[in-house]
Amino acid sequence: MGQRDPFQQSKDDSSFQSGMRDEFSDLGETSKGISSLLGGGPGNRMRFIIAALVLGLIIAGGIYFYTEQEIAPEDELLVMDEDKITEPAISKREAGAPKKLPAEPKPGQAEPIKADLMKKVVPTQAPEKASAQESMKAAPSPVFAPEPSVAEPAPPVTVVAPSLKGPENGSARNYDETANHAEFTWTGGPGSWIQFSRNPSMQPLIQKVWVKGNRYRFARPEPGVWYWRIVNGSGKSEIRMFRINPPIKRKIALLIPVAGSTLAKEGGMVNWSGDTNVTYYRVEISNQGWANPTYRFATSGTQMQIQNVMGGAYDIRIGAFSEVSGRWEYTDPAKITIQ
Repeated sequence: MGQRDPFQQSKDDSSFQSGMRDEFSDLGETSKGISSLLGGGPGNRMRFIIAALVLGLIIAGGIYFYTEQEIAPEDELLVMDEDKITEPAISKREAGAPKKLPAEPKPGQAEPIKADLMKKVVPTQAPEKASAQESMKAAPSPVFAPEPSVAEPAPPVTVVAPSLKGPENGSARNYDETANHAEFTWTGGPGSWIQFSRNPSMQPLIQKVWVKGNRYRFARPEPGVWYWRIVNGSGKSEIRMFRINPPIKRKIALLIPVAGSTLAKEGGMVNWSGDTNVTYYRVEISNQGWANPTYRFATSGTQMQIQNVMGGAYDIRIGAFSEVSGRWEYTDPAKITIQ
């Protein structure tokens, strides 16, 4: 529904004006009659009085009819929205009627909201813009993150040409897995490559390791001749040689039976001398080579008795697992007879 235009007359107002025109038209006709009455004698004056009374009654009726029209005052209109028609408030007759009270809410039931329909609704106006000072007060204070600290650039690193310290050129040591690793030291850097080769030309390289400091430990280099040097951004060091000798063999020897003797096939005793850094020993008896001995016995001691051996001509030897070399070491074989 569109909004009612207060400057446009309704149909009820038009009918009211039409009725008023009819009333005043009748009044004009009556006035003409009154004028004709006043022109006569006493009889005409009586008729004039009667006509005046009739005219008064007509005017009074018109006034009464006009005041009884149900026109709601402007302040009794309920403005719902600009896009909705303004509805008239309740009439005076309805206002005089007793109001119907709302029913008492039941327990647990929400009480209805009481809206005052007679209250004049004033359109809400947009709030004026706050002043700049008030806006600054209302706005939260800005949080400034601390500026990241800029680290000062590190001073340039001067790389010094390497110079070898130890071991000395031509140094030697025995291969020994129970000893400390071979240690190499130098000056220069920081940061260098240590290189190892089997040839004095350093080609090909057997091992190449990047070292931050000035010390390197070579774990268990194999027996033989080695060459090493240090290389960094400022140059190369001299080439040095070192030697790794074979590991010292464990000192073990067969005592009984001696070569050319006879050994009992049941309970024959075998003795040998032992050494340090040996995990355990073997007694091997064979007539078909050592890749797959005919009989093999193991013990942690230095003597044992053989059992369940067939008679015949055999070779016998003693083996020891060396912790120094990390492998088996054997005595020379001896020929014996078992019976």
